[in-house]
Amino acid sequence: MKKKSLLTFLFLLGMLISFCLCCTDDDGGGRDDLKAELTSSPTNLEFTALGGEKKVVVSTKLDSWNIIPDDAASWCIVTKGDGEFIVNVEEFAERRDRKATLKITSGCESLDFIVIQKAVSADLNLEKTEVSINGFGTAVKIKITGSSDEWIATSEESWIHPEKDGEDLVIRAALSSSDRTGKVQVLLNDAKSEITVNQIGTETTIGSVVFGEDNATAIGVIVNKVDSTNCIYVVSLEEEALEFTPEDKFYIYTDSLKVNGQKATACFKEDKGYKEKFPVIAYCDRIEEQTGMRGWYIPAYKEQEIWQALSDNKKTINTTLKALNADILLQSVENMDPQYQNCWTSTTRSYKEDGYAMSVRTKIMGFSEDNIQYAYYKHAARCFLKIEYLTE
Repeated sequence: MKKKSLLTFLFLLGMLISFCLCCTDDDGGGRDDLKAELTSSPTNLEFTALGGEKKVVVSTKLDSWNIIPDDAASWCIVTKGDGEFIVNVEEFAERRDRKATLKITSGCESLDFIVIQKAVSADLNLEKTEVSINGFGTAVKIKITGSSDEWIATSEESWIHPEKDGEDLVIRAALSSSDRTGKVQVLLNDAKSEITVNQIGTETTIGSVVFGEDNATAIGVIVNKVDSTNCIYVVSLEEEALEFTPEDKFYIYTDSLKVNGQKATACFKEDKGYKEKFPVIAYCDRIEEQTGMRGWYIPAYKEQEIWQALSDNKKTINTTLKALNADILLQSVENMDPQYQNCWTSTTRSYKEDGYAMSVRTKIMGFSEDNIQYAYYKHAARCFLKIEYLTE
């Protein structure tokens, strides 16, 4: 009987010892009579749909603690540190919240730590998520719609320049001779989308071919590159012998715009009937339609960035034009009398005392001088494009 009582006592004693030793070193170590008083700050976390990183401080009176991740929530990444742990949450694009339950332990104590990521609350829609830009960095537009117009666009790439223009996102790029790819991020509150920008490099030397928006169709040839003003000048592939106007008098004066053909061309376009009155100016519209590129114009008579470059590099430019089966310079008037082998400018000669003009200045290829010709004569009409490029 005494033997049986002794065995019972030893069994109960073993159970008591096992109970007292239930908290191992892995859970915080030490005896169970030392309470961990385990806490965390904060006691839970909430992330927006954009995700991110946050720190949690753990406090315990024991020597160690542990953090157990939620295996069912791979989107919630936990990294344990000294007295703290870091929670990294991925971006989220769903319309419902999601939750991860982490477990913090120390000794015999444990805490459930809840991580909630909120669903996307804003609507953000992009017309395109990928665009191609030519080597000149010519702007492309993407329409952005959403629950608000307070969206912003940024890029980590120094060569990509996004800019908001009403409901459009305008993306330009710096000049490049090589291909490259980057990203633009569009944010609206907790909604985020990305646009891939593919730039196709281009040659920028005089005589190089310029391609259209499809980066495959030739639209012109480079005649000059002026680094001091970040401008490249392009001549059209076509030329036509045209009268400047069939009228013997007109009332548009561009004498003051001797060096700015873009503004001078725009002056003529302010006349509602310019397409019928001024065939040379209307010719620029036709080139725009053919090339898909806006901004073609007739240069002013002192716009030396064009006229001097044409004279200095005529052979190089014509070599490329011939290779493209395009019209060489002055081809449209080469069989005419030498006095008509001139190029129209957009600079008129004003007769202000009479209230009208009847002549336009022309340029003789290869000479610095200009002529004054009656506007109803036929001379070579050639359009040019001025590309203002960005640098990094």
